[in-house]
Amino acid sequence: MKRYSQDPKWITTRYHSKCDTCGVDIPKGATAFYYPLNKSMHCEQECGHECAREFESARFDEDMWS
Repeated sequence: MKRYSQDPKWITTRYHSKCDTCGVDIPKGATAFYYPLNKSMHCEQECGHECAREFESARFDEDMWS
């Protein structure tokens, strides 16, 4: 599967942040799912895993049908 620099990915946070989906605090050093294009951050709880599943599913479909 192709990867691009602007693909969302799991990161270790360098700063305190909030989840853009549920508003939960994400402390420095926590794992979060990050979208570089719109700079949105999603917590490691259900929000981040759901976003990661959706992205991986779309990427798989794109690779299969292109």
